[in-house]
Amino acid sequence: KVMNIDVEKGDAKLLAGRSFHVILANINKNVLLNDISVYTSVLEPEGDLLLSGFFESDISEIETSGIGCGLESKDKKVRNKWALLHLVKK
Repeated sequence: KVMNIDVEKGDAKLLAGRSFHVILANINKNVLLNDISVYTSVLEPEGDLLLSGFFESDISEIETSGIGCGLESKDKKVRNKWALLHLVKK
């Protein structure tokens, strides 16, 4: 029942100088690993970061990187070897 949602498409440069409650990033592992610190820096406390577009075998590496940036792992989903990782800013 949220009425005010703005959706924007772009890379991590689009996020500079702003803050977000939710960030969705659906792109490959290397870009996610490169940009996860940017995502974390603009995410509000208790904000949700949902990452997808990578393989199940990459979950551990991406999760570890997120934890190293101050995120907490909340959930993981896998379908046909593709993964989604839900992280929350502490």
